[in-house]
Amino acid sequence: MFRRALAALALTLVALALTLTALMGALLAPRPWALDVGAPGDAYSVIDAYPAEQGDGGSLRWSRDSVGLRVPGAYIGESTLSLRLYREALPERGDAPWPLALAQADAPPARFDAPPGWRVYRVLLPPGASAGPLTLTGPTFQPGRGDPRDLGVAIDSLAVRPLPGAGVPLALALARVIWLTLALALAAAAGWLIDRWSLGVAGAAGRPRRAAGLVAGLGAALAAWAWLDPMSLACSMGIYVFNADKLISRLSEGSDDKPRIDFGKNVIPAMVAEDRVYAHRFTGYWVDVGTIQSYWETSMQLLDSTLDFDLFDQSWVIRTRSEERPPAKVGPQARVGQSIICNGCTIRGTVERSVLSPGVYVSPGAVVRDSVVMNDVWIGPGAVLDRVIVDKQVVVGAGARVGFGDDLTVPNARQPDKLTTGVSVIGKSAHIPPGISVGRNVVINADRDTEDFPGGDVASGETI
Repeated sequence: MFRRALAALALTLVALALTLTALMGALLAPRPWALDVGAPGDAYSVIDAYPAEQGDGGSLRWSRDSVGLRVPGAYIGESTLSLRLYREALPERGDAPWPLALAQADAPPARFDAPPGWRVYRVLLPPGASAGPLTLTGPTFQPGRGDPRDLGVAIDSLAVRPLPGAGVPLALALARVIWLTLALALAAAAGWLIDRWSLGVAGAAGRPRRAAGLVAGLGAALAAWAWLDPMSLACSMGIYVFNADKLISRLSEGSDDKPRIDFGKNVIPAMVAEDRVYAHRFTGYWVDVGTIQSYWETSMQLLDSTLDFDLFDQSWVIRTRSEERPPAKVGPQARVGQSIICNGCTIRGTVERSVLSPGVYVSPGAVVRDSVVMNDVWIGPGAVLDRVIVDKQVVVGAGARVGFGDDLTVPNARQPDKLTTGVSVIGKSAHIPPGISVGRNVVINADRDTEDFPGGDVASGETI
């Protein structure tokens, strides 16, 4: 009996060692990562670039004089970053290549030249260089034709391919190694106990090969999972369905001094630990719009006909609260292009690449461009909105210009980390005085009235 148990333990340990070796190979083998610009969530990896738009070869993002690139984690060894870039041919500058530089905080920049047209550039990254955002810098040009933007190179895709021995990102590899090691250790212990206590199938005495087979089979399955799904990172969509009594009970657990009402820190972890909780793995379109920039970009993406998300899909109806209002009305002098116009809107001016919520009134001569406008906003005659998010019940005076000027990169003085791309924001029920100019990256808080603008014009980066 003792020899059988000893043999079972030995075989189990051998199987454990072999499967751990296979798992380490699956986890630490070089594995590429790639991203196509225009995919949902690409703003996480391409930072401070212009919104995605359609070019001749597909979706692209125009860079500025400086744009950030973020890739998943730090590789153990060297890796190569591949960038598919487009440089505009400018007759006035000839065909001289543009000098580009790719830098990381503590590493010398990699410099290369970009001739006109589409090219794929490969840059060697030192070990750990992808731990933080990379910065791509280069010259810019103005396209003209009413487009005031300063454009650098256009980015179509980026990919990281670790060189042999580089390995996967350290944090991901270590987390998986720890989790899988614990799983295999429990399997080994279970297999050894099954044989030690002679609890074989149908009450027959256990045999050493059962324990080894159990561990090896589980190890092989986990190794296959680790290889086939190396970068599966799930996140919460923030959509929950609760039993009311359970939710009330959890929210009542804290005290006045130490309330336990935070869903992410208190409610959800407690329910997962002690209650019956189920998760649904969603595989459709979803974007985190937790920042002003991501909200604006996602709204602009809804205007893209190639987006893999259809608001008119009858098999996936958007269940939202909709007011019964008259149909949208477009006047004889109105011009509307590539926009979403909701019920109750009256368009007598120009609307380009914008999203208008119910009840918006656009007066004759007014222009709304690259903007998101909420319910019951009144836009006066001759007013111009360019790259603006407007909350409900705002009044924009006649001739006012919001989102004025070419200085798109001047950050907001109070929120320099949130407003840096030229998007201005107007709060609920604010009144913009007639005839004034409001620059880029400006915040006008809710309920501001004409007397809150004593100096008239508002410079880029200011807050009212």
